[in-house]
Amino acid sequence: MTLEQLVDSSEALHALKRGWLRPDPQYREAPAAPPVSGDVVLERGLVRIVPIARAVGIDARRDLGRIREETEREGVWLLGGGDIHAETLLSAREGYGARIAAAGGEWERRACAWRVGSLAVILVHVTAGDTATLALHLVPDEWIWPRAAGLSMAKREISHARTVRRQVNAADPTWEWPTGT
Repeated sequence: MTLEQLVDSSEALHALKRGWLRPDPQYREAPAAPPVSGDVVLERGLVRIVPIARAVGIDARRDLGRIREETEREGVWLLGGGDIHAETLLSAREGYGARIAAAGGEWERRACAWRVGSLAVILVHVTAGDTATLALHLVPDEWIWPRAAGLSMAKREISHARTVRRQVNAADPTWEWPTGT
């Protein structure tokens, strides 16, 4: 069948590592997307999605699985500190992982997340029927790694934690493959 690759995942990860992001610590605006040559960045509120590839058919899905594995290895090496595995595996039962799971399709393997500045970079591989997609989701890092809640939290911190939870619960990770590619 077919495998379409829209963005070179290695190039996208390197652009993220170089700091081509403008994180807003207050999350009033979503961070700017990486200026990757030929990229298409989808904006969904505070979520930025960089579509990497789409596969239709079993053979193409196998090829997409190889791209996912290469991207994951590159992410571990580049964003995770070399041989140190600093990635986080998202749970499909809570937080942004639950939002992705609720969007439909089946997760292939797992969704890895890395911290880049004040962003979480999440590698998401989803299958729906005969089609599979691979994308990078860019979200505020607190959506994945919330600040530790403690008894000594000030009202402002408690309010901020509620705001972050509301943002995650309202997040829309759905997207469609860009037309005309």
